[in-house]
Amino acid sequence: MDITTSSTGINTSIDTEVKDAFLEYETLKIQAKVIDSRLDELRPTIMNHVPLDEEVMADRGKFYLQSKTSWKYSQSVTDAVEEVDKLKAQEKADGTAEGNTTQVLIYKEITP
Repeated sequence: MDITTSSTGINTSIDTEVKDAFLEYETLKIQAKVIDSRLDELRPTIMNHVPLDEEVMADRGKFYLQSKTSWKYSQSVTDAVEEVDKLKAQEKADGTAEGNTTQVLIYKEITP
């Protein structure tokens, strides 16, 4: 496997251990996407068969329902949040806010 950097277009040969890491990472990211999609498909069926306040045992774990609260705030809070967002944008623009830049690894699948 040769790695080509998009900014320079230069091929960079890498050792087998690093090649394997690239390939494994890529494979796992693609599998994770497929798995997440399948979990989304299965979730409604399973949720419909788990009684409230009970557990359903499986081979290596258990399923149960847990409540999650979503909050809808008053207009005054919504307005205040919007104002804070504007203030944040202004501080970013004028340099008052301090940014902390870190490196993150991104993998984007290229589809033909």
